[in-house]
Amino acid sequence: MQYLDNEQDYTSRPIVQVKTNETPSQNQHLLTITLPKEHNINSIKDIDDVTIINEISCNTLNGPAIQLSISCSPRAVSLIIDLYRNEENISKTIQVIDVQKPLDSRQGYGRLIELKNSRTIRQIVENVKTLTGLKYIRLALANNKTIDSSIKTIAVCAGSGSSVFSQLRNVDIQLTGELTHHAILDAIHRGTTVILCDHTNTERGFLNVIKKHFEQIWNSNEIKLLISERDRDPLEIV
Repeated sequence: MQYLDNEQDYTSRPIVQVKTNETPSQNQHLLTITLPKEHNINSIKDIDDVTIINEISCNTLNGPAIQLSISCSPRAVSLIIDLYRNEENISKTIQVIDVQKPLDSRQGYGRLIELKNSRTIRQIVENVKTLTGLKYIRLALANNKTIDSSIKTIAVCAGSGSSVFSQLRNVDIQLTGELTHHAILDAIHRGTTVILCDHTNTERGFLNVIKKHFEQIWNSNEIKLLISERDRDPLEIV
Protein backbone atom coordinates (compact mmCIF):
# COMPACT_ATOMS: atom_id res chain seq x y z
CA MET A 1 0.00 0.00 0.00
CA GLN A 2 2.44 2.62 -1.22
CA TYR A 3 -0.04 5.48 -0.89
CA LEU A 4 -0.01 5.19 2.91
CA ASP A 5 2.43 7.48 4.65
CA ASN A 6 4.37 4.70 6.38
CA GLU A 7 3.92 1.21 7.78
CA GLN A 8 2.74 2.62 11.09
CA ASP A 9 -0.44 3.74 9.31
CA TYR A 10 -1.66 0.17 8.81
CA THR A 11 -1.23 -3.49 9.64
CA SER A 12 -1.43 -6.32 7.12
CA ARG A 13 -1.42 -10.09 6.96
CA PRO A 14 -1.95 -12.72 4.26
CA ILE A 15 -5.57 -13.54 3.47
CA VAL A 16 -4.69 -17.20 2.85
CA GLN A 17 -1.61 -18.33 4.75
CA VAL A 18 0.79 -20.86 3.23
CA LYS A 19 2.98 -23.43 4.93
CA THR A 20 6.46 -22.34 5.87
CA ASN A 21 9.42 -23.55 3.82
CA GLU A 22 11.81 -23.64 6.75
CA THR A 23 10.31 -26.19 9.12
CA PRO A 24 10.17 -29.06 9.63
CA SER A 25 12.99 -30.71 7.66
CA GLN A 26 12.56 -32.00 4.13
CA ASN A 27 11.47 -35.36 5.55
CA GLN A 28 7.69 -35.39 5.54
CA HIS A 29 6.82 -38.24 7.92
CA LEU A 30 7.41 -39.27 11.51
CA LEU A 31 7.56 -43.06 11.89
CA THR A 32 7.68 -44.95 15.18
CA ILE A 33 8.62 -48.61 15.42
CA THR A 34 9.26 -50.97 18.35
CA LEU A 35 12.08 -53.49 17.97
CA PRO A 36 13.57 -56.20 20.22
CA LYS A 37 16.30 -54.65 22.39
CA GLU A 38 19.13 -56.59 20.75
CA HIS A 39 17.88 -55.91 17.22
CA ASN A 40 20.46 -54.50 14.80
CA ILE A 41 19.07 -51.19 13.53
CA ASN A 42 21.77 -50.61 10.91
CA SER A 43 19.38 -51.82 8.22
CA ILE A 44 17.18 -48.81 9.06
CA LYS A 45 20.08 -46.37 9.39
CA ASP A 46 21.36 -47.38 5.95
CA ILE A 47 18.17 -46.18 4.25
CA ASP A 48 18.47 -42.76 2.59
CA ASP A 49 16.42 -39.88 4.04
CA VAL A 50 16.21 -41.48 7.49
CA THR A 51 17.04 -39.62 10.69
CA ILE A 52 16.57 -41.37 14.04
CA ILE A 53 15.51 -38.60 16.39
CA ASN A 54 14.77 -40.61 19.53
CA GLU A 55 15.41 -44.05 21.07
CA ILE A 56 13.43 -45.15 24.14
CA SER A 57 13.91 -48.39 26.06
CA CYS A 58 10.65 -50.13 26.92
CA ASN A 59 9.15 -53.49 27.84
CA THR A 60 6.70 -55.44 25.69
CA LEU A 61 4.93 -58.79 26.05
CA ASN A 62 7.83 -60.26 24.10
CA GLY A 63 10.48 -58.82 26.43
CA PRO A 64 12.80 -55.78 26.53
CA ALA A 65 12.54 -53.56 23.47
CA ILE A 66 13.50 -50.22 22.01
CA GLN A 67 11.13 -47.75 20.39
CA LEU A 68 12.55 -45.62 17.60
CA SER A 69 11.15 -42.29 16.43
CA ILE A 70 12.30 -41.68 12.86
CA SER A 71 12.02 -38.65 10.60
CA CYS A 72 11.86 -39.92 7.04
CA SER A 73 10.72 -39.36 3.48
CA PRO A 74 7.71 -41.14 1.91
CA ARG A 75 10.10 -43.47 0.07
CA ALA A 76 11.89 -44.36 3.32
CA VAL A 77 8.55 -45.16 4.98
CA SER A 78 7.83 -47.72 2.25
CA LEU A 79 11.29 -49.28 2.58
CA ILE A 80 10.99 -49.63 6.37
CA ILE A 81 7.56 -51.23 6.05
CA ASP A 82 8.91 -53.63 3.42
CA LEU A 83 11.86 -54.46 5.67
CA TYR A 84 9.59 -55.85 8.40
CA ARG A 85 6.62 -56.97 6.33
CA ASN A 86 7.14 -60.64 7.30
CA GLU A 87 7.84 -59.96 11.00
CA GLU A 88 4.38 -59.44 12.43
CA ASN A 89 5.49 -58.61 15.99
CA ILE A 90 7.49 -55.69 14.59
CA SER A 91 5.35 -54.58 11.64
CA LYS A 92 2.23 -54.17 13.79
CA THR A 93 4.07 -51.61 15.97
CA ILE A 94 4.78 -49.28 13.04
CA GLN A 95 2.91 -45.98 13.14
CA VAL A 96 3.30 -43.21 10.59
CA ILE A 97 2.36 -39.55 11.08
CA ASP A 98 2.18 -37.17 8.15
CA VAL A 99 4.12 -34.13 9.34
CA GLN A 100 2.35 -30.93 8.34
CA LYS A 101 4.42 -27.79 8.03
CA PRO A 102 3.07 -24.93 10.17
CA LEU A 103 1.34 -21.99 8.55
CA ASP A 104 3.53 -18.93 8.17
CA SER A 105 1.77 -15.74 9.27
CA ARG A 106 4.10 -13.69 7.03
CA GLN A 107 3.47 -15.47 3.73
CA GLY A 108 0.42 -16.28 1.68
CA TYR A 109 -2.02 -15.19 -1.00
CA GLY A 110 -3.38 -11.65 -0.98
CA ARG A 111 -3.17 -9.15 1.86
CA LEU A 112 -5.75 -8.04 4.39
CA ILE A 113 -4.96 -4.47 5.38
CA GLU A 114 -6.35 -2.64 8.38
CA LEU A 115 -5.88 1.12 8.41
CA LYS A 116 -5.12 2.86 11.69
CA ASN A 117 -7.13 5.87 10.49
CA SER A 118 -10.16 5.55 8.25
CA ARG A 119 -10.19 6.79 4.64
CA THR A 120 -13.06 7.42 2.26
CA ILE A 121 -13.77 5.16 -0.69
CA ARG A 122 -13.10 8.17 -2.91
CA GLN A 123 -9.59 8.51 -1.46
CA ILE A 124 -8.88 4.83 -2.02
CA VAL A 125 -10.12 5.02 -5.62
CA GLU A 126 -7.87 8.00 -6.39
CA ASN A 127 -4.89 6.33 -4.73
CA VAL A 128 -5.43 3.15 -6.76
CA LYS A 129 -5.55 5.18 -9.98
CA THR A 130 -2.31 6.92 -9.04
CA LEU A 131 -0.61 3.67 -8.09
CA THR A 132 -1.65 1.80 -11.25
CA GLY A 133 -1.48 4.73 -13.65
CA LEU A 134 -5.03 4.00 -14.82
CA LYS A 135 -7.40 6.76 -15.87
CA TYR A 136 -10.46 4.59 -15.20
CA ILE A 137 -11.18 1.71 -12.85
CA ARG A 138 -14.42 -0.14 -12.10
CA LEU A 139 -16.28 0.38 -8.84
CA ALA A 140 -19.20 -1.50 -7.28
CA LEU A 141 -20.36 0.30 -4.16
CA ALA A 142 -21.65 -1.83 -1.31
CA ASN A 143 -25.31 -1.52 -0.42
CA ASN A 144 -26.02 1.63 1.58
CA LYS A 145 -22.54 3.05 0.86
CA THR A 146 -21.54 6.17 -1.06
CA ILE A 147 -18.26 7.21 -2.64
CA ASP A 148 -17.56 9.28 0.48
CA SER A 149 -18.26 6.50 3.01
CA SER A 150 -15.40 5.75 5.39
CA ILE A 151 -13.52 2.44 5.35
CA LYS A 152 -10.77 0.84 7.43
CA THR A 153 -10.19 -2.65 5.97
CA ILE A 154 -9.03 -3.54 2.44
CA ALA A 155 -8.51 -6.99 0.94
CA VAL A 156 -6.00 -6.94 -1.93
CA CYS A 157 -5.24 -9.68 -4.46
CA ALA A 158 -3.41 -9.26 -7.76
CA GLY A 159 -4.99 -10.85 -10.83
CA SER A 160 -8.24 -12.60 -9.96
CA GLY A 161 -9.27 -12.53 -6.32
CA SER A 162 -12.31 -14.83 -6.43
CA SER A 163 -10.80 -17.86 -4.70
CA VAL A 164 -8.69 -15.82 -2.27
CA PHE A 165 -11.64 -13.66 -1.22
CA SER A 166 -14.15 -16.52 -1.06
CA GLN A 167 -14.00 -16.98 2.72
CA LEU A 168 -13.60 -13.30 3.61
CA ARG A 169 -16.24 -11.59 5.70
CA ASN A 170 -16.58 -8.14 7.25
CA VAL A 171 -14.11 -6.34 4.99
CA ASP A 172 -14.85 -2.86 3.63
CA ILE A 173 -13.17 -3.08 0.21
CA GLN A 174 -12.04 -5.88 -2.09
CA LEU A 175 -9.37 -4.67 -4.52
CA THR A 176 -8.35 -6.98 -7.36
CA GLY A 177 -8.14 -7.31 -11.13
CA GLU A 178 -11.30 -9.23 -11.85
CA LEU A 179 -14.21 -11.01 -10.15
CA THR A 180 -17.17 -12.91 -11.49
CA HIS A 181 -20.51 -11.13 -11.72
CA HIS A 182 -21.96 -13.25 -8.92
CA ALA A 183 -18.93 -12.74 -6.68
CA ILE A 184 -19.42 -8.98 -7.03
CA LEU A 185 -23.12 -9.24 -6.19
CA ASP A 186 -22.33 -11.40 -3.18
CA ALA A 187 -19.74 -8.90 -1.93
CA ILE A 188 -21.85 -5.76 -2.24
CA HIS A 189 -24.84 -7.43 -0.57
CA ARG A 190 -22.56 -8.32 2.36
CA GLY A 191 -21.49 -4.69 2.69
CA THR A 192 -18.19 -4.89 0.80
CA THR A 193 -17.28 -2.40 -1.93
CA VAL A 194 -15.44 -3.87 -4.94
CA ILE A 195 -12.70 -2.14 -6.94
CA LEU A 196 -11.58 -3.82 -10.18
CA CYS A 197 -8.62 -2.75 -12.32
CA ASP A 198 -8.58 -5.65 -14.84
CA HIS A 199 -6.33 -8.65 -14.43
CA THR A 200 -2.82 -7.71 -15.54
CA ASN A 201 -3.12 -4.08 -14.45
CA THR A 202 -2.87 -5.31 -10.86
CA GLU A 203 0.21 -7.44 -11.66
CA ARG A 204 2.23 -5.22 -13.98
CA GLY A 205 3.55 -2.94 -11.24
CA PHE A 206 5.57 -5.84 -9.86
CA LEU A 207 7.72 -5.94 -13.00
CA ASN A 208 9.86 -3.03 -11.77
CA VAL A 209 10.33 -4.76 -8.42
CA ILE A 210 11.40 -8.09 -9.91
CA LYS A 211 13.62 -6.33 -12.47
CA LYS A 212 15.61 -4.67 -9.67
CA HIS A 213 15.83 -8.00 -7.86
CA PHE A 214 17.29 -9.78 -10.90
CA GLU A 215 19.69 -6.90 -11.58
CA GLN A 216 21.15 -7.44 -8.11
CA ILE A 217 21.64 -11.14 -8.84
CA TRP A 218 22.92 -10.96 -12.42
CA ASN A 219 25.77 -8.97 -13.89
CA SER A 220 24.05 -6.07 -15.65
CA ASN A 221 27.00 -5.80 -18.06
CA GLU A 222 26.24 -9.27 -19.40
CA ILE A 223 22.45 -9.35 -19.19
CA LYS A 224 20.20 -6.41 -19.95
CA LEU A 225 16.69 -6.60 -18.56
CA LEU A 226 13.94 -4.72 -20.36
CA ILE A 227 10.32 -4.10 -19.44
CA SER A 228 8.03 -3.96 -22.45
CA GLU A 229 6.67 -0.53 -23.25
CA ARG A 230 3.87 -2.02 -25.36
CA ASP A 231 2.59 -4.63 -22.93
CA ARG A 232 -0.86 -3.79 -21.62
CA ASP A 233 -4.04 -5.46 -20.48
CA PRO A 234 -6.03 -6.75 -23.48
CA LEU A 235 -9.18 -5.09 -22.13
CA GLU A 236 -9.67 -1.35 -22.20
CA ILE A 237 -12.54 0.99 -21.38
CA VAL A 238 -13.55 3.06 -24.43
